[in-house]
Amino acid sequence: TMREYRYQFNGDNVDNESLKKFVKDCVVDKTKERWLRSSDVTDSAEDIHYDIITANTFKDIALDSSLDVLVLYCTSWGRYCSPFMEEYNKLAKHVKTYYKNKSIKITYLDCDENDVDDVRVQAFPTMILYTGGTNKMDKGKLLSQQQRTMDDIIDFIDEFATSLDG
Repeated sequence: TMREYRYQFNGDNVDNESLKKFVKDCVVDKTKERWLRSSDVTDSAEDIHYDIITANTFKDIALDSSLDVLVLYCTSWGRYCSPFMEEYNKLAKHVKTYYKNKSIKITYLDCDENDVDDVRVQAFPTMILYTGGTNKMDKGKLLSQQQRTMDDIIDFIDEFATSLDG
């Protein structure tokens, strides 16, 4: 499969030489950073218990090796996303209440407003647990599409969260 990579051109003139240099920097030398669409929304309403992350804050929060971070990837058009959000909010409230001394974070990434960079998201909703002790995206543990109840997700967190060891 082909992935779509976007880069931001920051030049004044688009001529033959500047375009060649830009493509070389992006594709060959890989010195240009990929551009990701990212929303500005980072705070949430009072009755929402999960943290909202964006494409720009993803690496700092989801890949923080000192935390276990569960990320929900959803869209507004996803058939199962809207009905699932209420259950996910209950889960976040449960984790804040019963795991408050643990390094577990429940987060949400709106895939309508943010590009998803190198993540195994093929259906919505998708949940991936990025466990503490690693800062690599491919080390995330994918919850199956059948694990959608709060009890199933809590069992998954109990099994894989590194902050619960001992």
